[in-house]
Amino acid sequence: MTLKQINAKIKNVKSKILNIENMRPGNITQQYNVCGSPGCACKDKKDPKKHGPYFKLNYQHQGKSRTMFIREKLVKEIEMENKNYKIFKELTQMWITLEIERSNLIIKMKNTDLVG
Repeated sequence: MTLKQINAKIKNVKSKILNIENMRPGNITQQYNVCGSPGCACKDKKDPKKHGPYFKLNYQHQGKSRTMFIREKLVKEIEMENKNYKIFKELTQMWITLEIERSNLIIKMKNTDLVG
């Protein structure tokens, strides 16, 4: 790939990053619970009816794992934010790869005295 092609790809990746809307790391899981109330349907030995679903958002930020419960009405919105974050990560990795390729090409060109 030429330097011009690499620079065009980097410009394209940067443009895509700028167009990403709200984002956040994490994933959502469902949880069903058994309560402590005697005689509750969740304690039935033959056909337990656990309470839930409860939705949990799990994520890591600044080296710390975090978990929080979220309401069902927020699940789709947060899933979209998670999807946007994954796209952001993919694009930044692509950008880094292109920058390394660009740098290597410049070093090679300078080593062979093709660039000032």
